[in-house]
Amino acid sequence: MKQIVAILLSMVAIVVFTTVYFYSSTEGIREEIFQESGYTLELEDPAVTADVQIQKEWMNEKKTDVDEKVLEKGSSTVILESVSIDSESNYTLTFDIRQSFSNEEKGGFLTSFNRGVGEVTFKPKEKVAFYTSNGEQISIDQVMVDESSGPNERYTVTLNRDYLVDVQDYIRMELDYQYYTYRQE
Repeated sequence: MKQIVAILLSMVAIVVFTTVYFYSSTEGIREEIFQESGYTLELEDPAVTADVQIQKEWMNEKKTDVDEKVLEKGSSTVILESVSIDSESNYTLTFDIRQSFSNEEKGGFLTSFNRGVGEVTFKPKEKVAFYTSNGEQISIDQVMVDESSGPNERYTVTLNRDYLVDVQDYIRMELDYQYYTYRQE
């Protein structure tokens, strides 16, 4: 009987500890900020542009781990994690917006969070542009941008490989992010 009570108390302690840890962690604070639960959330800049140079040598293997810093602002860093070729021979670029909410009272962060009229998504805005190393815009009509997923904001941009056959040194890519500030109420 003592063993059963000890096991039940241990399980309750684990649940309480996990709940307290989650809500005091970065992920818990992030969730409260996005839900505006005890926080005021303001869109400061709807279009912070990241300028990424995707090197030709990254586009030659099945998967190239890049881990290159693309943009930093506030408590956020956008990382190009990898470039890979999918089963249909398209290029898939994997990005992650790493956010730190170490200041629980106020701060700013980059996100792909779009809360417009109607639909609320974690999908980067449709402004995605590609350029050659000479500055000429590459006409790409087959670009897919996926919604992000946790724990931060990881998402992919997939583009048709045929459009990039003539790339010389690198392609330059522009993406827009939103910059929000928050303040604890």
